[in-house]
Amino acid sequence: MVTASATMMIAFAPQAGGPAPAVSSYASPGLSRTTGSPLPAMTLTVNGRPTALAALRPAVLLLLPDTDAAETSAAVAEIRRLAERAGVRAYTVRGSGADIADPQGALRAAYHAGSFTAVLVRHDGVVSAVVRSSRPDKALADRIARLRPS
Repeated sequence: MVTASATMMIAFAPQAGGPAPAVSSYASPGLSRTTGSPLPAMTLTVNGRPTALAALRPAVLLLLPDTDAAETSAAVAEIRRLAERAGVRAYTVRGSGADIADPQGALRAAYHAGSFTAVLVRHDGVVSAVVRSSRPDKALADRIARLRPS
């Protein structure tokens, strides 16, 4: 006689030889990150390749809304310029059509991203700032310049 729990285990067990799960994003339920914390342990698709988020450092992660706006495009271009000048890589992040694909929005959820959020990641993988503004200014430029060790 097969018990109900054994039947459920058989029915829901992974099937051998089946397709591998798609790589998208993974974050623990309730994951919330703040300044001073390391980047979440997740794998996202970066420029078409599965990449551990921790490998992207130092960096500026530009968490973008799924809709494009002229203001957002101008801000992205300016922040990329600031990052390049500081020797730091800037990545756009959205569901699709960006440097980093995050279809489940795990990174946006982890940082409680609004319409435009920049996550500044130091060389050691620790988040130094979460900036919720699409207007690059001198303070942001200074923060980006400090992401690399002296």
